[in-house]
Amino acid sequence: MNGTRDKKQEWEGKKSLVGDSDSKFRLGFVGYDMGNTASLNKRSTALDVVNHFSSANGVPVGELLKGHFAVVTGGNSGIGTETVKALAHAGCRVLMGSRTVANGEAALRSEVIPPGLGGYAVPGAAELVTVSQLELEDPASIRAFAAAARAAAGASGLQLLVLNAGIMALPSCERVGQGWEKQLGVNHFGHWLLTEELRPALASPARVVVVASEAHRMGTVDLKDLHFTGGRSYGAWSAYGQSKLANVLFAKELHDQLAPKGVLCVSLHPGVIKTNLARHMGAWVKGGVGGWLFEHLVVDKTIPQGASTSVFACLAPELPGGAVSAKGGREGGREGAPRFFVNAELIPLPHTVFQYLMNCAVGAPTSEGEDKNGEKRKALWAATAEAWRSAGGTG
Repeated sequence: MNGTRDKKQEWEGKKSLVGDSDSKFRLGFVGYDMGNTASLNKRSTALDVVNHFSSANGVPVGELLKGHFAVVTGGNSGIGTETVKALAHAGCRVLMGSRTVANGEAALRSEVIPPGLGGYAVPGAAELVTVSQLELEDPASIRAFAAAARAAAGASGLQLLVLNAGIMALPSCERVGQGWEKQLGVNHFGHWLLTEELRPALASPARVVVVASEAHRMGTVDLKDLHFTGGRSYGAWSAYGQSKLANVLFAKELHDQLAPKGVLCVSLHPGVIKTNLARHMGAWVKGGVGGWLFEHLVVDKTIPQGASTSVFACLAPELPGGAVSAKGGREGGREGAPRFFVNAELIPLPHTVFQYLMNCAVGAPTSEGEDKNGEKRKALWAATAEAWRSAGGTG
């Protein structure tokens, strides 16, 4: 009990030093404690994560991200909706990207504001969450959404960009844009363009959280035949795996580019969750014996649990791996887990090591995803930029 009171007193003291309006302080990177994260695991929910960092620091839940702005793609369903909800619960303003505004507003009314699947109500979400149309296969829609996000971010900028939307396991090869394979086109190319459009609005500090998948182990990024037009055989899962591996490589390259500016980029595996993402997987997951097998033997998380690692990536003030400050020395808390921002007096630690997360902890991608020499991620970035240039887009 005394510990909680001490934390609250410490929080009030810190607020008196930096002021209630100091967004860099309350982002969760400066002066926050990790607490005992062993309590966060595969079964933790997004609400558990928010409550953990609130309790560990004696900070009221609604003040964890008060005064901050987040963008979440695919926020109208599944773990995207729960991510929006948890961030709003922490006091964050959120722009929800949804394929239709009607679907996004329906999710807001049915899941975000009332208790919903997460079991907690966020009445303040009615004021904190805005819905805007976003179709990731349509460059005009991406640019319009990005313009709305930049306007909403204002002078204080965008602190959290959660690239959550995606499609999975299309049974046949579909094409978008300039003949691009649809899963790669939506999951990677669309998010690449959105991020480039939002890059000028990113604050410092900020985080970009890319929802990838352990399914990246099923694919390889074939730079000579990205879109299955040069003789490579299309498979629903190999194409999905390629798109998720592209997410990992994209996040890692983006981190290389933006970490020196105070932007931390991570990718993650959310778990296997039965959401709208499985809509293309065929009748076997929709009923009968196959549906039972999928739900009981393949699915390993509920939707609130599936959103936990995304929320953890947004809130955790420390991520293992090491960080070197511009002053030249190592800073941080316990060994192997220095803070990205240590306290209100120290400058940002720009060269934090990129991480791939799962179950609210550090995981490990494949060797192709690890890309230790950096060649694959840089080549994919260049190929993506050139593809958008050829399509008349950003590059």
